[in-house]
Amino acid sequence: MPVLYYTMRQYSITLTISSLSPKGYGRAHADGRDFHIWNALPGETVRAEIFRRKRGVHIGEASEILEPSEHRIEPVDEAFISTAPWQIMSAEYEDRIKLELLQESAAELGTQFSGITGDGKRYGYRNKMEFGLFEDNGRYSLSFFKRGRKGKVTVTGSSLASDAINSTAAELLQRINDAGLPPRTLKTMIVRSNREGSTIAGIFAKQSVAINTAELSAGIAGTAVYLSDPRSPASVVTDHISTAGALRLTENILGTNLEYGLHSFFQVNTGVFELALQKMQPFLSGGAVTDFYSGTGAISIPVNDSISEAVLADISEESIEYASRNISAAGLTAYSAVCSPAEKITELITPDRTLILDPPRAGLHQDVINKILRDGPGLVMYLSCNPDTQIRDVTQLQERYRIISAELLNFFPGTPHTESLIVLEQR
Repeated sequence: MPVLYYTMRQYSITLTISSLSPKGYGRAHADGRDFHIWNALPGETVRAEIFRRKRGVHIGEASEILEPSEHRIEPVDEAFISTAPWQIMSAEYEDRIKLELLQESAAELGTQFSGITGDGKRYGYRNKMEFGLFEDNGRYSLSFFKRGRKGKVTVTGSSLASDAINSTAAELLQRINDAGLPPRTLKTMIVRSNREGSTIAGIFAKQSVAINTAELSAGIAGTAVYLSDPRSPASVVTDHISTAGALRLTENILGTNLEYGLHSFFQVNTGVFELALQKMQPFLSGGAVTDFYSGTGAISIPVNDSISEAVLADISEESIEYASRNISAAGLTAYSAVCSPAEKITELITPDRTLILDPPRAGLHQDVINKILRDGPGLVMYLSCNPDTQIRDVTQLQERYRIISAELLNFFPGTPHTESLIVLEQR
């Protein structure tokens, strides 16, 4: 795994790993010091390279596995620590560890997760990838940040991504290198795909550039080149430089076609997302719904036969534009979509409307929680990509609600991350 730049002093130490953190690293203690070690499983003895110290904890990664766990397998990606640090464990062990770790958190709510659900697909499940674009001697490579320290690793793709994403990234990378751009001009590339293999992509540059993205392979529906603030590593659009084709895709979710764009919120693992919808649908009784953080409508539109009327709300203008299109295409005259932060339209939280929540990792705004507690609906369904903030929010909601269902969904195999679905009803 090539280290492209490296500034930290490091040392080596032999450690025995005692446990795994929900964040993904192995824990160890030796010589009065605490260690967080990547590429390490409980019970293993490893030779670790320590490259950082933070708040008294020594952080590093295992360079040699001296006594491996019976659950260890060979990772598929060379850069697995950057993207999928749990590729080193079997699927069965991963499910067990995720459930065990999050049961400890669920205990704070006085409940237990009933299990963890996945579709058995460990690779090729992501329909969106963001690659760094690293330049060396005038040539660009795809890259990821090294986990926990400065530096990048170059890659040719990711086993987590669909084949269509990896082939599109490779084709666009060739166009980038053919353009003869000045050094350190580009930042990142985002590629999205649907299950039919069509893709869209965006290239983010620090200054205005000319890249020929015309006449690409047939499966590439559209591309764009954007100007992006050079002071930030984030793929944020500052201005538009060029577009070729149409920057939209269509995905079929439970028999309903949904359109979305390059910058829209859409679940990255559509197979497991459909399983989540199937678990949510039995709780819908045919009444009215408020769908906060709705994205393009991927939750409430596919289950419309269990909903009489719905209002979808999201802060993203592009997401709501596509939600409106999807509502119209599905012929749902009793559905509407509004672009607004949830905390600005809490009047849509009423006793006679089921509330669906799928917030970003930061969780719910306190104004949303306060309105639920004051004028809350009979039923709340809360899907979260961050169990920590979900548990924080649900702890407050338990003042008025009780949990009737709690389940984990393995949206992100090979990583420490998961989604959790908690359904609450009024006491």
